[in-house]
Amino acid sequence: MMIEMKMDYIRKIVTPETLAPYYLPETILGYCAQCKDYGLFWGCPPHEIDGMTLVCGFKSVEIVGLKVTLEQEIESFEGIYQSARRTLGGYLDRLASNVERRQVLIAGNCYGCEVCSRKTQQPCKKPEALRFSLESLGFDVSGISENVLNLPILWPEDGSTPDYLVCVGAVLQGAIVE
Repeated sequence: MMIEMKMDYIRKIVTPETLAPYYLPETILGYCAQCKDYGLFWGCPPHEIDGMTLVCGFKSVEIVGLKVTLEQEIESFEGIYQSARRTLGGYLDRLASNVERRQVLIAGNCYGCEVCSRKTQQPCKKPEALRFSLESLGFDVSGISENVLNLPILWPEDGSTPDYLVCVGAVLQGAIVE
């Protein structure tokens, strides 16, 4: 069965300081620690990266939300979410391809390799493909989506399908070189 959906991108360029109120590493990384995949992807915590320091190393941040509106009820969001976040990741890579000194932050865990080498305690095999997400760096993606993009994230309730699904990523632009 073909699932009917509509995809819209919502974009906003902000300063790194705009994201400061949404940098809540103790809370957000605490959520990460509860994930069944915690520590199994190089793009996910635990890691030594300070998210706010990373973001402030760039002149601007283009926040991008992908809003997926489903035309019918579905049983599970997982397949739709995985497809949507990879679609967003490709879009972010295309946006960043014309930007010098940039870094892409995807939605969710890194998917640069079919099987992440962190699962076997090996170094990242494709560091050029390694992608972090805003949440893996300690940012409240729900707050950013709602307040910066004006796009509230909806969650399934009582097994029903929300009106839309949201994936959020970013392109950090113009690395500050010292």
